[in-house]
Amino acid sequence: MLNEAADAEVSAAGCDRHHAGRLPARPNRSILRSATRPLEIIELFAALRRPLSVSEIACALEIPQSSSSVLLQAMSGAGFIARDRKTRKYLPSVRSVLLSNWVHDTFLQGSGLLQALDALSIEANANVRLGVRNGVHVQYVHVSWPSAEPRTNRLSPGMKLPIGGDALGRMLLLAENENDVRGILRHGNAVGDAAHAVNVEDLVNELRMHRVDRFAVCRDLSAQDDLVIAIQLPARFGAPAAIGIGVAVSGHADGRSRFAALLRDFAAEAWGA
Repeated sequence: MLNEAADAEVSAAGCDRHHAGRLPARPNRSILRSATRPLEIIELFAALRRPLSVSEIACALEIPQSSSSVLLQAMSGAGFIARDRKTRKYLPSVRSVLLSNWVHDTFLQGSGLLQALDALSIEANANVRLGVRNGVHVQYVHVSWPSAEPRTNRLSPGMKLPIGGDALGRMLLLAENENDVRGILRHGNAVGDAAHAVNVEDLVNELRMHRVDRFAVCRDLSAQDDLVIAIQLPARFGAPAAIGIGVAVSGHADGRSRFAALLRDFAAEAWGA
C-alpha cells in the first residue's frame, strides 16, 4: 500500500515522467548525512543560543573534529555562519537567520525583519539590500523591492561584490582598524578583477569621511546609472552588517540625506541599533 500511494503521488505531481510508476532509489546514507549536517549545525545554534567552537560542535554532533572544521569553513565561506577572530567561535550569520524568516513573518503578521525591510523599500520607492562581509567581498543576504515584481533580477541574495567598490562594503570596512583595512583592500586587488582594483590610500581617506558622515554613497556596481546609499549596522547575528538603498542618479541626486535618515530610522526601530 505504501509503495502504491507513493507511486500515485509521484505520477500526480508529474515528476520524472519517464520513471513514473516506480519509486526513486533511496539516497545513499553518506550523501544524506552531507546534506543534513549543515542544518544540524544551525539547529544546534538554535538550541544552545551561544557561540560554539569547532570541538563543541564536533562533540555535540558526534563527528570527527577534522570533518567539523572543514564543514564550518565551507559554511563560513558561503556566508551562512560567521567566525569571531578573537574567540575562534562560530555563530549563525544574518544570511542563515533570513532563510526562514519569511515563514516567521507569515505566521506573525505585523512583526519581523523581512516586513521591516519590505516596508523601507516601499517608503523609499527603491530597492533595499542587506549585506555582510565575506572575505574581500560584501555579500548581499537579502534584497527587497518596492513592488512584488521588480523590473530586474540583477540583485539576488548570495551575490558578492568587491568590498571597496560597494557602499555597503565600505561601511563594513569601518568595523576594522585602518591597518586591517589596508590588508583587506590589497588582498582584494591581488585576487580580484583588475577593473575593480582600488587605490588603497585614497579609499582609506574616503572611509574617514564616511565615518564622519555616518553613511557612504557609491555607484551601484550592478547598475551603471544608480547610486547606493548605505549605513553600518551593529553585529546582531555573529558579524557586522550594512544596509543600503539603491536609487537612480537622475531622480535622487539631492536626496542622499533623506535616504540616510530612512536607513537610520530602520536601524533604530527594526534592528535595535
